Amino acid sequence: NNGGSFSSPKEIVTGDEYDNLDRSFISASGNNIAIAYDGEGAKKGVHLLFSFDGGGSFQEREVTGDSNTMSDFFYDGNQLIVVHEYTYYSYGLAEGCVYVSVSNNNGASFITNKISVSYTTNNGEKEVCRCFQNQQYVPKIAKDGDNIHVIFVGETEEDGGNAILYARSTNNGQSFEKAVDINQGKVDWSVYSNGNGCESVVAKNGNVYMEYVGYQQNNSPTAKVYIVSSENNGTSLSEPMDLLTENTDYLKKTYYPQLVIDPSDETGKTVYFGGKGMLSRKSIDGGKTFFGSQYMAPFWSVNSSYLGPVTLKVDNSGVVHWIGIMKFSYGSEYDIYYGHKKVQPEPGDVNKALSIETDYYKDTKELVIVPSSPSITFESTMTGEAWVKSRDDYNGDDYSDRFNVFGKVNGGDSDSRDPSGYQITFYKYRDAPQLFTGIETDNGIFYNNSDKQLDDNLWHHIAFTYDADAGLNNFKTYFDGLLVKEQTVIGKILGGDGMLMIGSRNNFSTCNIMVDNIRLWDRALSQEEILANQTKTFTGNEEGLKLFLNFDDTFKDISGNGNDAIPLYLGELQESDFDPPVTNFEMYQVTNEVSFNNKTKNATSYLWDFGNDETSEQGNPKYTYSTPGEFNTSLLATNNNSVTGAVGNVTITGLDRIEPTEAGNLGYATISVFGGGLSAENTTVLLRKDGEDDINGEKLSSPRKGVLAAFFDIYEKTLGEWDMVVSKNGIEMTLPKVFTIVQGVEAEPWLNVSGRG
Repeated sequence: NNGGSFSSPKEIVTGDEYDNLDRSFISASGNNIAIAYDGEGAKKGVHLLFSFDGGGSFQEREVTGDSNTMSDFFYDGNQLIVVHEYTYYSYGLAEGCVYVSVSNNNGASFITNKISVSYTTNNGEKEVCRCFQNQQYVPKIAKDGDNIHVIFVGETEEDGGNAILYARSTNNGQSFEKAVDINQGKVDWSVYSNGNGCESVVAKNGNVYMEYVGYQQNNSPTAKVYIVSSENNGTSLSEPMDLLTENTDYLKKTYYPQLVIDPSDETGKTVYFGGKGMLSRKSIDGGKTFFGSQYMAPFWSVNSSYLGPVTLKVDNSGVVHWIGIMKFSYGSEYDIYYGHKKVQPEPGDVNKALSIETDYYKDTKELVIVPSSPSITFESTMTGEAWVKSRDDYNGDDYSDRFNVFGKVNGGDSDSRDPSGYQITFYKYRDAPQLFTGIETDNGIFYNNSDKQLDDNLWHHIAFTYDADAGLNNFKTYFDGLLVKEQTVIGKILGGDGMLMIGSRNNFSTCNIMVDNIRLWDRALSQEEILANQTKTFTGNEEGLKLFLNFDDTFKDISGNGNDAIPLYLGELQESDFDPPVTNFEMYQVTNEVSFNNKTKNATSYLWDFGNDETSEQGNPKYTYSTPGEFNTSLLATNNNSVTGAVGNVTITGLDRIEPTEAGNLGYATISVFGGGLSAENTTVLLRKDGEDDINGEKLSSPRKGVLAAFFDIYEKTLGEWDMVVSKNGIEMTLPKVFTIVQGVEAEPWLNVSGRG
């Protein structure tokens, strides 16, 4: 009844006949049960037990009466395959033989082939091969149609060293081809004899996959794992390929490897690789490339030194399941851990958010991951955004030191400020956690550290954008919809197979926060879009949206790209009181006086910024600007729940200043003119002095709003003070005596650059 209840155990092999019973395997098909085992004593060798009545009674069969031991066992209700070995030790392994026995009549008769290889020495033929299991079971047999594939290890005639050997039968076990070395010199086995029992093989629909573990000198395990694959049932084999990646710390090495073909894919092209700590990667192209890295053990909460054997299974729906032995950090006992990436439900009707707590003293490290995928591996453009709320009481030493909102960790996870992909984090600075956003490109690590703090127990919208081709200030950070930091960055975002980590990470200490509405885009959103996203309702079908987690009773990726999240520890979704203000305002300007009309809904307090370090908390302020210029105005609206922002632009027409104010008459000087309403179109810029010819500016450009750049040829011009004259559509504005030509003094190097450089 599917495990609802169990019968009492009964003895099916009597101990009187055996001094020792070693390894056993069981397989069932319908009402048929087959058990293979080996023993020593009055009876020895490899034997089988068959039941045709669901275990009510058993019949015994003998595979071999020699002192052989079991290696692996296959039974599908029709055919039975047993791999077994004979070993003899004398100052190490002196002889090792590997056999395959096949029965097509439930063990009534067997065809047995020896598949191990020998080579010639000065003392005659030597045969030293093994096929054995380590602490964790992995298949040594794979059957696909009439093809039977077996993997084992041994010494070969070619080099006298150790090899990973593959033997194939194309006639359903009647005979086997001579075993070949699939390692092809990839790993030096001369220092480690006879493998390690981790080798395995799986096959489906003509696709064959084999993996093995490599070692370095002095028997030091690199825990590198290699795969060899075939698309034609083993007729031709690929070169060995490293299943791991050097660039990501937690993907550099593993142990207890295994391969599992997805039973839901009839093509046999989808295969999973698994390893220590519930690590897995996925291939959908027959083992040529792997992605989807996930590390499902709660690896900040378990002791990495005590990660024992694990078993990976994939069910008929393509869902991954894990079970393994691990020890909790600071614990004294081993535990059995189970994990799986379950199919996530559609979002519920109640607004919820992800609760994240990191407390090293309590050993609480809550982490949610998103397995790597090409859709969240960006190159030249991207946007990341999230809503964040702190639940800490910010009084003295109770501050969160540093914490991670989310980060794609493609490399090492060392300094909490330095990304190895892209990230949003907070880092304690001047007694409160301040916002850091970061990316790593092929030109280095870059981060924007702003003075924005998460210290008021309110929801805040945080975002960053990057566009490699946007020129100046192309890496931007937003807080409450307002631009708070920008810089010029060049290069492509470094790719990698690292996971997206939400919450607790290696070097982030203590926090108690809520996170909601995480979105990743493959384009750089404009500020207008960032502002709109604060209160926008998303469908998941928006252009360029690659990941959207709203945490409303689900970890499902609403974008439809399959980037579902996996909670590794707790993953508690709590009801959220999220109810942000809808911030909006209008401006009415008369010359340099501006009236601000507040049209915000659902707010209780306001903070205006007039773009010149002057602020107001009035509901509808009126402000007079004292100097010309372009002023980015903003409004932050707050209620007892959250903060949102809105922006506007005020232009006070006129000239404000120029930079630089002097230059030597030894060539060209570049001058920037600052003011309001300036643009290169229909504008001339010149230097004027009584009694002298005007010096006309050349190559006018507008590097940014409210700034004009012009080149002036001042070679052999008259010394002294000059007026700056700007003519816009024939209307002149003058800054008197603002520029000085000095004999023999070169201009300070100053240049606006658009684009890369």
